[in-house]
Amino acid sequence: MTNELWRWNALDLAKAIRTREVSCREAVQSCLERANQVNPTFNPLSEIHADQATRAADAADAAVRDKAELGMLHGVPVTIKANVDVVGSATTNG
Repeated sequence: MTNELWRWNALDLAKAIRTREVSCREAVQSCLERANQVNPTFNPLSEIHADQATRAADAADAAVRDKAELGMLHGVPVTIKANVDVVGSATTNG
């Protein structure tokens, strides 16, 4: 298995999370590592909430372990544009 989970498509990653082949934390860590590699050069992400993402991944992993009902893309990391209102983040595009 590649540790470049950030390259996986969302459906394959979601399936691997549901079957516990991959943890949500592993998926988030892969994305954070990639962000740390490219953000200094290209600056695609205006804010990175690594602690929040890791906590959310741990909660998502707990839901998988507890056999909770999971959404189709449960545990798949996402980015949210700065023009979307998110508690605790600046909405920089108006």
